[in-house]
Amino acid sequence: MAEVLITLGIIGVVAAMTMPVLIGNYQRKALETSFKKSYSVISQAMLKLINDEGYVPKAANIDGYSGSMLIRKYFIGVIDCFNKSTGMSVNCVSSQDFSSWFDTFYKTYNKKTLAGSAHWWFDDGMFVAADGSFIFVDNSNTENLLIGVDTNGAKAPNLLGHDVFLFELDAETGALRGYDGSNNRDDETSKYCDKNSTSGLNGLSCSFEALKNPDEYFKNLP
Repeated sequence: MAEVLITLGIIGVVAAMTMPVLIGNYQRKALETSFKKSYSVISQAMLKLINDEGYVPKAANIDGYSGSMLIRKYFIGVIDCFNKSTGMSVNCVSSQDFSSWFDTFYKTYNKKTLAGSAHWWFDDGMFVAADGSFIFVDNSNTENLLIGVDTNGAKAPNLLGHDVFLFELDAETGALRGYDGSNNRDDETSKYCDKNSTSGLNGLSCSFEALKNPDEYFKNLP
């Protein structure tokens, strides 16, 4: 009996040591899978939109809300979240205005409080797709339309660069690519995917990094 108890005790200690690692690995893999799926779904939607409409929607030619209305036609099971006058539809995920909701609901890549301007990159349109993901549209200050996604919607971790990513639709080619900071708003967004950054915008350019090598990227999340 003593031997059995000792064996069970050893098993318990080993399980206690390994379970957090296994759970962490599982969570990271789930985030990676969701990222790849969302990128594929958005890319396909944009390709169909361009083929159907005969042009690449450009931020310089439409405001973000119009872009959202146009884009959402190419997603299944859409719930519109955006009210042009107040920013957030009351029948969606929050009764707050969009900026208040976004800046309190999300945090940076390394889990810090977002800067008050963080919502600027997402705030011209929002809807919920059939899989529960949140899709955001922003008419940036250059030609490329910005499209953001929270790959698992209201579920945790709600962090930029973990389950929240920002892409840009190339105005010339129509390709969906990772946002690398070239659409800057007087900032240096290309630096914003850094575990050690104290910026409240840290995480805005993580899609650019994640697309390079998703497996390696998600293994090393902070």
